[in-house]
Amino acid sequence: MRLFLLRHVEAQSPEEVERDEERAITSRGENRLRKACRGLRRLDIFPDRILSSPFKRAIQTAEVAADELGFPGEIEAVEELSPESDPAELMGVLRTFAGVGQVLI
Repeated sequence: MRLFLLRHVEAQSPEEVERDEERAITSRGENRLRKACRGLRRLDIFPDRILSSPFKRAIQTAEVAADELGFPGEIEAVEELSPESDPAELMGVLRTFAGVGQVLI
């Protein structure tokens, strides 16, 4: 498995929303991500699975990446990518992906 890590793009400031997990990406962040994904395509990065934290900004980032990379599947929001999760739990999830070519988280 080839694992690719993608951090969420620029999001609303914390003062703009009640809860941190509700922060949305900005249009500037989305535009920058679309450009970055064009570069990923040139590097032959076409994920077989996409995982995201359940936070709004992470899901939106994953959705834009999926669109730009031509990903036909469903984005999987997993609690193991939440900020308070133990990294060992994420490793447990990734171990179940035997035989998967490329995974983007």
